[in-house]
Amino acid sequence: MQLNARRLYILPTRAGLVFALLLLGLLVGAINYGLSLAYLFTFWFAGLAVIGMLHTQRNLSGIQLSAQPTQPVFAGESARLRLLAENPSGLPRYRIGLTHPQAEGDAADLPATSHTELILRMPQARRGWHALGRFGIQSRYPLGLFRCWCVLELMDANATPFGVLVYPRPAAEALPLPSSTDGNQETGARRREG
Repeated sequence: MQLNARRLYILPTRAGLVFALLLLGLLVGAINYGLSLAYLFTFWFAGLAVIGMLHTQRNLSGIQLSAQPTQPVFAGESARLRLLAENPSGLPRYRIGLTHPQAEGDAADLPATSHTELILRMPQARRGWHALGRFGIQSRYPLGLFRCWCVLELMDANATPFGVLVYPRPAAEALPLPSSTDGNQETGARRREG
């Protein structure tokens, strides 16, 4: 699956909203006092924010994602769900990460014309097949003023949802051997062997 501009959403982060309020205050001050230098800084920083917004969207646009096979785990362990991210363009991509409400993922850099694995660690409490469901891929590069993301739900080649198989947790220790009720040690040893 390839990410394109139609699938990408972009909104300001909390830092972006604070930055916009500071720009508004700077603009009010420039209008109030008639300072040409304040106008210069206001429109210069606003232009920087717009360029940052375009670079944030370009950082995700054009990336190709494919689901990788996931190793089964035991109940109580964390599954490592892997996605292969390919960058066919000649531009490097920075700080791309996966998001999910019940999992945690790390941000990774994607060099030009190469690929890397994006890993999402998801704790598994119950056994059975667990589909990942909807998850997101996001980036806040370069300034952190905007967050660009895409919501995904991947299927594998057999049209089954992307997920992990969770086996039951093995017993912590084996059951104790039955004890011999008669006094004959040799009979008790034979019973334990059989």
